[in-house]
Amino acid sequence: MASKRSKVSRGSKRSKADDRISQLPDSLLLMILSSLSFQSAVRTSVLSKRWKPLYMSLPSLDIDNDFPEQFEVDFINSIDRVLMNRPVDLKIQQFDITFYRDYDPKLVNQWVHKALQHQVEDLSLFFLRSEAGPRELIPDILLDIPDHVSFSTLKALRLTYVMFSTYESVGGLLLHCPVLEDFSMEECEALSGSCLAVRGSSLKNLKLTDTHHVHRDTKLEIVIDAPGLQTLEIGDFTRAEIVISVDSTFLSLRKARIDVGIEPSLFRLFNNIYHVKCLTLDNKAIRALEDASEYCLPTFHNLIQLELLVGDWSCWNLLPNMLASSPKLQTLLLTFGVHLRHTSRKYNGLRTSPKVAPECLSSHLKMIDFRMFHGTYVELSLVEYMLWQGKVLKGISILFAEPWQKTSRIREKVESFSRASKTCKIEYLN
Repeated sequence: MASKRSKVSRGSKRSKADDRISQLPDSLLLMILSSLSFQSAVRTSVLSKRWKPLYMSLPSLDIDNDFPEQFEVDFINSIDRVLMNRPVDLKIQQFDITFYRDYDPKLVNQWVHKALQHQVEDLSLFFLRSEAGPRELIPDILLDIPDHVSFSTLKALRLTYVMFSTYESVGGLLLHCPVLEDFSMEECEALSGSCLAVRGSSLKNLKLTDTHHVHRDTKLEIVIDAPGLQTLEIGDFTRAEIVISVDSTFLSLRKARIDVGIEPSLFRLFNNIYHVKCLTLDNKAIRALEDASEYCLPTFHNLIQLELLVGDWSCWNLLPNMLASSPKLQTLLLTFGVHLRHTSRKYNGLRTSPKVAPECLSSHLKMIDFRMFHGTYVELSLVEYMLWQGKVLKGISILFAEPWQKTSRIREKVESFSRASKTCKIEYLN
């Protein structure tokens, strides 16, 4: 008898604990549910009647079908139930769809349209097969947004591995996003079209990348017109069939990462980003600029940080030119992908000609960061030159690619170099 009373008592305590949780304010319970995956949030509806309406009111919906296929029917039904029964005046702050398998495109478009009706502010779409073998877009999911649909509240739009009917439809889509601030389009594809226009007076952050998803026989023009742009990342456009045009100078640009290997397009970009404060150049852009000895770089008056991601070619033609074009540069980052070619002749011309020493080295450059440092002759020569010319250097950081025990000779060599700045400290990392 005592045992039975004990069990009842324990059950009563659990009920009271459940009641205390249920008595929390909606705002706090919604915060708890928002930290869960969509599937887990749906499962909370079995806890009590108090929880059931809460998951229907989540401010953010993160939909991901990375689970066994036998649960797909319940998965689809739960999404439909949340979107269809949601009060019309209840906004959706963020709506993310991530699919790794084929789905009915009408269903996907229906969900997106529903999110639009709830004045979604942040929309992210990711469609990619995850089976073994080459990664590829899901061809059956074709995003089709009617011309009359307005994204009047949308501030962020991220598209990854999304297929469109035409490239022109993307430009049309953006025209219906009057307050869009962040736009990302990565590895996307269109069935047809010849012009991708990215225009927006409110656009602040733009990311465009392509890895062989533009068909070989497609001639594509990419037009960028966003005068208020603050960050720009554009890369993996390497074929002559792709032309990049810029219709505005980015006066407010703070940060840019460029990996464009087509010289005319690259030059047009450079002529419009010279106000940038932090610039990263990837392998393809470095190689194109190396090969274009006749091109005169603009002066980057505001540039304070420059990062070069060096591949299997030297950057010795580009580096002195970039330094000379960046009079206020304060931080230089060099990441070496593989062992650089032995280009001592080009480098010695820079080392033995003090008159070509860039202005920034003697007046502004304070920090140099070498990453994946192998200790080759060319790399060591560059460190020696920077120490010799860097009059206001405060520090050099060297991150080795080799195990620490193999770097003692390199460290001894670096320590033997003379320094123009008596306050410069060298930090070795592994």
